[in-house]
Amino acid sequence: LKGNKGNQNYPIPDDADISDLTSVTIWCERFSVSFGAAELIST
Repeated sequence: LKGNKGNQNYPIPDDADISDLTSVTIWCERFSVSFGAAELIST
């Protein structure tokens, strides 16, 4: 993450096939815990 406050945006490459994906999660490898998830929507 860029930080722990405020909005953050991360670009997805134009050639990435995300058609089968419905959500994303913020995963902490160090503590093996999810900090949150969000539905993917087309804009």
